[in-house]
Amino acid sequence: MAAILPQRHSDAARTLLLRIAEDGAIVPAIWHLEVGNILLAAERRHILDAGQRTEILHHLAVLPIITDPETAPHAWTRILPLARDYALSLHDAAYLELALRRQLPLASFDASLLRAAEAAGARRP
Repeated sequence: MAAILPQRHSDAARTLLLRIAEDGAIVPAIWHLEVGNILLAAERRHILDAGQRTEILHHLAVLPIITDPETAPHAWTRILPLARDYALSLHDAAYLELALRRQLPLASFDASLLRAAEAAGARRP
């Protein structure tokens, strides 16, 4: 979201978004809810309006982003232990679990999640 929200642009985030546009990405099943929640919160704080939210969602919808179908089956058996072991929210642990299971790099700007990913042996982008 750092590449999309008007007040959070960063070169690193834009570079990552361009890489996703080119190479694609896979996200946990909660991703769509998280994106919607972030955009709704930004709209409520008057960072963007409903039209901008709709435009952002349209741009995200055409990116080659695949939703992982195995997030829910791993919620209690793999994600919950990762959250406990690395002091993460279940949401963040879902991204870590997906990266570990698929042996894919984990792209994030969250320092706690990146520390957990390094400790758990996840690949970096």
